[in-house]
Amino acid sequence: MKLLEVEPNFIMGQSGTLMTILQHLESKMGKGTKVPIVAISNLMRNVGYNLTYDEFKAMFDSDPNIQKLVSNFNQDEITIGPSAEDELADQGASQDGGAATVDQMAQTAAQNNIAK
Repeated sequence: MKLLEVEPNFIMGQSGTLMTILQHLESKMGKGTKVPIVAISNLMRNVGYNLTYDEFKAMFDSDPNIQKLVSNFNQDEITIGPSAEDELADQGASQDGGAATVDQMAQTAAQNNIAK
């Protein structure tokens, strides 16, 4: 017997079940992990849902929570969460922007001191 047969509204249906699976994979395997669509489809089938690439794409397009969990996907695999390279690039951009702001503030302060 499948969980879906016992509790039809388990975790808000198919979309909620997919989110639970993706969150579990992210916690076990880490961010930036690439998982084959076939593996996720098999996991979904184990709890009573069929999942094709087109169904996944439709859920991704309509659910912002899934969009937060998946950074990239194609017909073969899904990348769960941002990769380590993406996170480093984002941190570098934030740090560069912060350094530019500090430099700008220092120049303004220096100019104000000179003008006095």
